[in-house]
Amino acid sequence: MTDDRPERTDSDRSAAPEYRADLAARNRRQQVFPSGGFGLQPADGLRVTRRDTGRWNTEVVEHLGLIYAASTSPIGTANPFARADRIDPVTLASTAVSDELPTGGHIWPGGLVSHPNGDLYLLAGNGLYRLDSELRTVSSLELPPDRAHDGLMVMEDGRLILKDVRLPGEPAGIIFVVDADIMTILTQGTIPEPSMHRFAADGNDLYIPGDQSIFRYRYRRGGVSRDTSWTGRYRVANGDFGVASDISLGGQDLWVHDNTDTLERRDLLSAHPVGSLEPPKRFEESFSTAHRLHRISLSNSSDHVVLTPFAVFDSWVVGAPTSTEAHGVVVTGDSRNGGMAGFRREHDGSLTKLWRNEVHPRWQPVVYEDTAEIVVNDFHIFDDDNIVVVDLHTGQIKARSRTGSARPSTGGAIATPQGLLYLAGSSLVRVCRQPGPGWAAPHARDVALLPPPGWL
Repeated sequence: MTDDRPERTDSDRSAAPEYRADLAARNRRQQVFPSGGFGLQPADGLRVTRRDTGRWNTEVVEHLGLIYAASTSPIGTANPFARADRIDPVTLASTAVSDELPTGGHIWPGGLVSHPNGDLYLLAGNGLYRLDSELRTVSSLELPPDRAHDGLMVMEDGRLILKDVRLPGEPAGIIFVVDADIMTILTQGTIPEPSMHRFAADGNDLYIPGDQSIFRYRYRRGGVSRDTSWTGRYRVANGDFGVASDISLGGQDLWVHDNTDTLERRDLLSAHPVGSLEPPKRFEESFSTAHRLHRISLSNSSDHVVLTPFAVFDSWVVGAPTSTEAHGVVVTGDSRNGGMAGFRREHDGSLTKLWRNEVHPRWQPVVYEDTAEIVVNDFHIFDDDNIVVVDLHTGQIKARSRTGSARPSTGGAIATPQGLLYLAGSSLVRVCRQPGPGWAAPHARDVALLPPPGWL
């Protein structure tokens, strides 16, 4: 499909400081929001709004002041398709819906990004789609090879970067640079190892997880080249530890977990097409150790600190760590056995444990910097997904509410003026502050804690 619309200019939007700052934050893959925190007081609670979509909700973004979500068919579905919806931030109703977009038969969370040219780009399976703000398909691209892809990212010059998804033991991964205007692959490069999870970027430096190492690539003028002066080795092949999680960048450090390639996840990715078979609930793991948190300096990969947050065997974690530079705290968790912990990054690069609680997080924690609050789910058993707000510095649970979702999410959240919107499996969930008895508006000096319009 070709784009027959008149050529549009996007220099004003792409050059806007707020857009560039938001792009840099998204590419670092930290779910950290500088403002909009709940500011919960002791008597306050949470109010939850939920809408079931019957689909696997995979990504949510803000685009031109509106909220858009991507989804794909449930695992094991014949003839699956991806879709984008424009979401009302209060009712969670769909106000616009895209066509059913082919995925090559693959069922996997690819990506959805906002672009400075005014359009959205949705990655699903081996299909990449350009959608306008009304979610009409502008153009599309079928990606090689015939497998799932993820990691979709917009670079500062507007080009797109993504990669394919490969299990340990498979051939080396491939990274692609795509011209967003004409939807053509400009170049592609080989990753030395198979890459299973999403990468992150600090400006034009890309950090890509392999099955044993983290690699740095330089992006320049539409091309990518490996920087061999920086490589973070985090495990040995066939060792006791599992494969790295998604990467996040906080401050001048890279943060990553290991032990994320559970047997269930390997079953999903080993099927062809990916996700075409519902895997057995194999909760035993491909590793026998407690998972580890890694901090690797972006300036020197030898500055590598490793610690075990929870001394429990067979532990694993779904999401990336979240590190907030403003508070100097990184948050990690154990998705299988339970437990979430906060560590302070010291000036010498060491990590000091601040607290631990018994939350079972299944997605990367959200952190509000203004109120020092963590928002994450707490998932103990099926049909009992909870949302909790935790104090960043003490680990104390400030509020809790059931979401009504049967399955937890593995990621995808965004702060809106109407509250936090996150993707809980097949549900869209909005969480906002429920003021307690006797609540009164804060004094002027506490205005940062005042709930935004529409919360009450």
